[in-house]
Amino acid sequence: MTGKKQVKGILLGLMAGLFVVSEAWAFCVSNATATPLFARSLDSSKFQADIAPGKQKCCPNCINPRRGKTSLLIVSGYVPVSKNSQPGWQGECRVDTAESGNITVTGSITSLSCR
Repeated sequence: MTGKKQVKGILLGLMAGLFVVSEAWAFCVSNATATPLFARSLDSSKFQADIAPGKQKCCPNCINPRRGKTSLLIVSGYVPVSKNSQPGWQGECRVDTAESGNITVTGSITSLSCR
């Protein structure tokens, strides 16, 4: 019985350790504007998100540990490619985020600031 408890304790410890490691490479983007935003990574992490005003989106495993950061493009007034429209946006900011980074976007639809 004691052996089973030890194995269970070791497995729980390993699982907790893996969770902590994966969380260490997370970041969040918070929208502190009055306009919807679209955020996309400019590297291989494949992060992309629509972020409503006053909301945030996080990516738990988006930063490459070897690089230690990821580059983001955040835009407002985003129009995706469709049959009857041209793609584009009205405002943008670019930022690099490191592990456990929290990016806050402020400004207006035509002028964004990322910090």
